[in-house]
Amino acid sequence: MAIGSSLRTVKGWFKDFFFPSAANDSETVISIRPLLLFFTTMTCITLGLCSFMYVTYDMDGFYILDSHLVIIGIFTMAFLLYFLLKWLLYVIVNNVLFGGKKSLQWNRVFLFLTAFEGVLLFPLLLGVVFFNHSVGNSIFYFASVLFFIKILTFYKSRCIFFKQKILFLQNILYFCALEMMPLLAFSGSWLMLAHFLKVNF
Repeated sequence: MAIGSSLRTVKGWFKDFFFPSAANDSETVISIRPLLLFFTTMTCITLGLCSFMYVTYDMDGFYILDSHLVIIGIFTMAFLLYFLLKWLLYVIVNNVLFGGKKSLQWNRVFLFLTAFEGVLLFPLLLGVVFFNHSVGNSIFYFASVLFFIKILTFYKSRCIFFKQKILFLQNILYFCALEMMPLLAFSGSWLMLAHFLKVNF
């Protein structure tokens, strides 16, 4: 009964995400917030595992630590820190520029998209672990999921903050400053972390 109720709630949240209504969705968000937080944590764990596998199979050298669980934990914490810092950046900028109501609405979207990214990446993890998918195919799938999530992020930022057509350029600037620049900065930091954890010969 509880699972069926949760699925109906998630279905309603999906519908409201793509076809927003004027009705207040605060009850829906409150009821699935623990589920979204759980999937957000799973997203970080999935990304940590994918990072470990990519570094293991594609980068030469040995790990400086003996415990693989510790290394996976380091990668997972790096992703947790990334999502937390990005969320704080969104909170500060959105509260200053758009006010608390729109900032709260965006926080819900951000949590949903992060959780949804983890759900989409989970098949990649299964494919690598159980079916030995090639690194090239895995990278293509990962890039496709990332591109899809960024498109949804751009779409929702336009729906929430920049509905008028004349504000399209502002939406691009907002997206690049708060979504793409942190992603590029984290990508560089991730590469540095990966090289640091490996003993290269």
